[in-house]
Amino acid sequence: MIRLKALAGGLLILVLTDVNAQQKDYLEDDWGSDFEVDIASDAQVQRDGEASRMIDAFWEQAALKLKTDIAYHDELTLSRGQARFDASVKPFAYSFLKLDFQYTYFQQQDDLVENTDSVQHALKINDAWFQYTHQACNAKAGRQKLFWGAVEGSYALDLLMPMDLTEPLLTDFSLIRRSQDMAVFTCFAQGWDLELMFTPYPVLDQSTIRQSQPLQDLEDKLDYEFGGRLTRHWTGLDVSVYLARLYENAPEIVIDTTTMGAVGYQLDQFDLLGVSLVHAIDRLLLELDFSYQEEHKRLSLGAQNQSAALKYRTEVAVGFEYTTESNHQLSAGAWFFSYLTPLRPDQVSYGEVWNFNWSKQYWNDDLTLSTLALWQKQPDAAQITVMADYLWDDQWSSALALSYKAPSSAMALTTMNTGIKQGWSINLGLEYQF
Repeated sequence: MIRLKALAGGLLILVLTDVNAQQKDYLEDDWGSDFEVDIASDAQVQRDGEASRMIDAFWEQAALKLKTDIAYHDELTLSRGQARFDASVKPFAYSFLKLDFQYTYFQQQDDLVENTDSVQHALKINDAWFQYTHQACNAKAGRQKLFWGAVEGSYALDLLMPMDLTEPLLTDFSLIRRSQDMAVFTCFAQGWDLELMFTPYPVLDQSTIRQSQPLQDLEDKLDYEFGGRLTRHWTGLDVSVYLARLYENAPEIVIDTTTMGAVGYQLDQFDLLGVSLVHAIDRLLLELDFSYQEEHKRLSLGAQNQSAALKYRTEVAVGFEYTTESNHQLSAGAWFFSYLTPLRPDQVSYGEVWNFNWSKQYWNDDLTLSTLALWQKQPDAAQITVMADYLWDDQWSSALALSYKAPSSAMALTTMNTGIKQGWSINLGLEYQF
């Protein structure tokens, strides 16, 4: 009897063991695979959800702006329409993507239109860059703008971005600058900033709808640009040191003195050493830029070094910014520089440009009034613009500007060549944003 009970107990143990083994295999082989599929499916759903949220965020931040501009002197001198797409998004943690595309259609009455029998239009990329941040450093690559120096409206140190003189100056200097393809690396640490930049394909100043073929050929010959800025911050004082190898943004025109016609272009590549200081006293900022530029090599197009080069030069700019208690924004600057006289290639001339800017917002910031005044010596020229921007609602805005440009015997130099004709001009802009 005892043996039978023991045998029965043994058989029961074997049966239970086999059942347990079968249950274990069943859970591992069948339920386990289903469970893994569910986890993978949930992860995919989560990724799809994140992608969908990123796309939704991209379109929420996106804006399509339609704008028309006209300017009148003695006749229509500026007549164009513009469609601009602007959007930004964070693709993933610590990253940022910025896009800004601008399409402009030029009417036949626009001064930039040379052949009135054909449609004139241009596509410009203002921003198309990606930035990634890790701890106290970030890397930014793509089409972008980078401004150096402290004194606005002067170019003793602000040499990276060429001029885009197809845009009217109005009252904002940054609106007439060309973006470039660049890689910029920046780090911040305990009162120090380090910035390194690299430009693989530099571009030059542009004054027509598309870059002229000779200047395009000259751009194709340019090598890369590189440089860096180191800034130290103290209480009320910032000091920056600059080192770079750059090209001039405006090539020199080589003139044949017998025919008085242009026979080519020349362009300097130079090494830059610069210093800028900003000193804060309550609401007042005092600014100083200084640069030393030494020629590295010289490029020629259509002429074999028929004009002398500036082997080295120094440039200085001083300025201030001040905000009153009632939010009036005031700024002024003076820039002193040297250049080669076009008709006297062996003669170095000295010029200066002074500017003054005022702006103030009214009516709950819906109305912005601003003024920009410029005066240039050698060659002599002067210009003043008064502008009013008004935001009618979330979609509609308008701008009205009145400018006066004093006569000048020569306008082939620096910031004063702004496309505004001598005498009075009126500019009207209307913008709708989706």
